[in-house]
Amino acid sequence: MKIGIFVGRVGGDAEVTYTPQGIAVAKFSIAIDNGKDKEGAKKSATWVKATIWRERAEKLAPHIKKGNMVAVEGDVEARAWIDKQSGDARCSLEVNVDRFSFAGSARSNSDEQSAPAERAQAPQPAASR
Repeated sequence: MKIGIFVGRVGGDAEVTYTPQGIAVAKFSIAIDNGKDKEGAKKSATWVKATIWRERAEKLAPHIKKGNMVAVEGDVEARAWIDKQSGDARCSLEVNVDRFSFAGSARSNSDEQSAPAERAQAPQPAASR
């Protein structure tokens, strides 16, 4: 198992679907800012596909909106394939979210929506003893 923590902006509103067994699944993408290159030009963002399951998906999805700054932690998987139409090699980075937190307000909204209780589940550093 590979655990990753990602902080970035949501690329589009979360969408909830249900498995044939009735389990809720919320999916959304996160754009991670890679800063600027040596010449000061903005680098392209790294995109991560995020998935939240079950009751948490139903609770959080209505609040996960395009532009929200979020932090997620979970099991990470890289996938690679060949695009059937173009023949180009493709890859994606996916995270099965265990912890979720809103890290700030959306760029387009000046008023922050009330955040669900999952905010308390933010990735936390280990306490020193």
